[in-house]
Amino acid sequence: MTELSVAEMAAKKCARKECGRTKELTSTYWPRNKSSKDGFSHWCKTCHSDHRKSKATKIGGAAKTAVAGDES
Repeated sequence: MTELSVAEMAAKKCARKECGRTKELTSTYWPRNKSSKDGFSHWCKTCHSDHRKSKATKIGGAAKTAVAGDES
């Protein structure tokens, strides 16, 4: 078996399939993504904020379209 260094033991890999980043636990905020299909996956801060921004943009864009198209 190979021995892990202290840095490798203190690192965590992002659970988002498209990401694959590995960052130190002490330097990165790892939120819990409760809406993920595979349970409580841990995503890195970048993936979590990108996901929230894209979701908000889609919702906001649909609302703006509905309001602009409403002629009543």
